[in-house]
Amino acid sequence: GLYVICQGNFGSANSSITFYDPETNVYAGEVFVNTNKIPLGELAQSMTIDGDDAWIVVNNSHVVYKTDADDLELEGSITEGLTSPRYFKNVGANKAYITQLYSNRIAIVDTKNLKVTGYIEVPGMDVATGSTEMMVQHGKYVYVNCWSYQKSVIRIDTTTDKVDASLEVGLQPKSMVMDKNHDLWILTDGSYEGSPVGHEAPRLVKVTTADFKVAATYEMTLNDYTPALAINGSGDRLYFIRNDVYTMSITDTALPAEPLIDCKGNYYYGLTVDPVRSDIYIADAIDYVQPGRVLRYNSKGELTQSFATGVSPQAFCWYDPSAINAK
Repeated sequence: GLYVICQGNFGSANSSITFYDPETNVYAGEVFVNTNKIPLGELAQSMTIDGDDAWIVVNNSHVVYKTDADDLELEGSITEGLTSPRYFKNVGANKAYITQLYSNRIAIVDTKNLKVTGYIEVPGMDVATGSTEMMVQHGKYVYVNCWSYQKSVIRIDTTTDKVDASLEVGLQPKSMVMDKNHDLWILTDGSYEGSPVGHEAPRLVKVTTADFKVAATYEMTLNDYTPALAINGSGDRLYFIRNDVYTMSITDTALPAEPLIDCKGNYYYGLTVDPVRSDIYIADAIDYVQPGRVLRYNSKGELTQSFATGVSPQAFCWYDPSAINAK
């Protein structure tokens, strides 16, 4: 099934999580609240399932919850040593990284004792404009896109917990995925007019992890809206929002000319692809005040279902209990 992370409103502490079963088309809202009888907090950012644990990162509440992946029953939390947490990544035995906004440091966490044990300093990044976001791992390296007011992807050696390389890819790398060949794909948003770091057209960038170099750059149009990038379960097809929803093979040599899904002028907030069925899910925050919705499309781009969520749905996390129980 699919967990939908709903950000809620700034200052309202009304974040929530909705669960959706694609087979039955049944959904349930406020899963965390209903299970634990406490509010989730302010501005839920992301959720990561590792084994039978689900780690929920709540940005403005400065907390990361450890929960049971099956029903989100609270098992513990990390509440100290975090500035503005964004994403969680387990990188080894009882060790994880947590990226942060408004910080030049990535937190190192002891996942057994739920404590921050240290930090990874990012070279050339100051506290005021610091930003580290999504993480993917290949071998001993973790790759991190640095988003707000930044322009690079960094590489961390998990054996030393240090940044050993940095690569410029364009202004504000917003989303990142890894394909079946272990190459990175990064979607930038180009920043905005008047930004202190500049303003440029968004771009889709391919980075080969074998040598950590830019292999291809596909430039878009100035002021294109590019909030999200996703990849299918087999790791060979990309999906991204560029005002509308587009898809392309990882072997294509040019951006697609026509969208798969016409968003009809709506500014959709998030995107994911079912790793088994290849259905496409789009988060629609509507007006960012009322409860949002998720739209489900088949692989041909045909709308098949929609379901209600909490306020400002923006991130997704797939859950397969059979895969976890089989391990």
